[in-house]
Amino acid sequence: QGGTRCVSSAVFPVSAEVTVEFSLSPGQEPIVLRGRTAWFRLIPESEQYDLGIEFVDLPQKTKARLSTYIDRVKS
Repeated sequence: QGGTRCVSSAVFPVSAEVTVEFSLSPGQEPIVLRGRTAWFRLIPESEQYDLGIEFVDLPQKTKARLSTYIDRVKS
């Protein structure tokens, strides 16, 4: 399916259901996805956490939109 890593000031236990919103470009509608935490860890010398989020029910159209954006950013 796919997933993302993000930073949070709150810890979420593994398998917690979360909603993730991506704003890819100004003026475009954001992408809102359902996900589940796959892992978390405290960022050293910080009060924040790295979270690994696995997407749940990622529609093909949304997956294609994310893929196009990532390819453009990598170039």
